[in-house]
Amino acid sequence: MKKIILILLFIPTLLFSQTDKSNQFLKLGIYSSSIALNAIGDGLKDSGYKDWGHFCNAASIGVLVTYPFITNNDKTFKSFATSLGSYAFLRFGMFDPIYNSVRGLPIDYIGNTSFYDKALQKMNPQAGLNFARVVSLTVGISLTLNYGK
Repeated sequence: MKKIILILLFIPTLLFSQTDKSNQFLKLGIYSSSIALNAIGDGLKDSGYKDWGHFCNAASIGVLVTYPFITNNDKTFKSFATSLGSYAFLRFGMFDPIYNSVRGLPIDYIGNTSFYDKALQKMNPQAGLNFARVVSLTVGISLTLNYGK
């Protein structure tokens, strides 16, 4: 839990970057914060801390709602598709490891109840899944930084 809090404290440095890519870093910070808060919220709710879990889930939605107001986004299909793809790749790479950390489970733990978990179990979880998460994070960050104008 302490590691996750430290990661969340690092995100504001991305939000206020003074580089020429500050809008891309802002988007990356919004996506990452929202995904991390959602995973923390779900983990807390499943661990019995329902009030804090609901608070984190609401904060996750609140962070996403700020997206159109604080980013400079052109209203094209390419921009929308890039944003959606980047968010999806980042979510695949980040959500489960953060959720498992909050729950006190091994980071690469896969449940067995949802359709998503059953589909992941069909992959080789030891080698393929962790590699897929790293690739997914790389693609999500690259999409945001290179095409998320």
